Amino acid sequence: YGDHRDLHSFPTRRSSDLYREIMQGLDATTAYLAQAIESVGCFEILSKPGTVPLVCFRLAPGTVGDAKAGEKGQGYTVFDISDHLRARGWIVPAYTLAPNAQDIAVLRVVVRENFSRDMADLLADDLRHTVRLLEAHGPVHSGAGATPARTRPRIKAAAPVRHERKGHKTAHGVC
Repeated sequence: YGDHRDLHSFPTRRSSDLYREIMQGLDATTAYLAQAIESVGCFEILSKPGTVPLVCFRLAPGTVGDAKAGEKGQGYTVFDISDHLRARGWIVPAYTLAPNAQDIAVLRVVVRENFSRDMADLLADDLRHTVRLLEAHGPVHSGAGATPARTRPRIKAAAPVRHERKGHKTAHGVC
């Protein structure tokens, strides 16, 4: 004790092994999340599995929500979905792609080490609920002719809201 050589007598894991283990866990959670999002039925996954721990997806062409689908539905966008999810505590950014693909708008979820399969299920349930709400009521835009905030339908969580300890963020996580 007290001798620094004693520290070297304990077996230690190499940092590359630990990194590999963490990345394998992230890949498994990312694949699970992609499958859960795809099960909602109106999204197309654009990200490649096994590359980076994120799921990039868009409204599948021709679905009810696809603003280009015309008479099939009221047409809403990934931006509407992102707004509704933010009201539920999720941070799921929506944006258009680079200049040569600016007609493609996507949502992105970054899977972090603390993002569990349970959270993936909650997010998929909230996505499902949001899509149903948008299909029933259409998008709520902030421009001219928009529905005032007090008359908008309230978005309810697919699961009950969990209250965080004081001093902790109330968002489900940065996605």
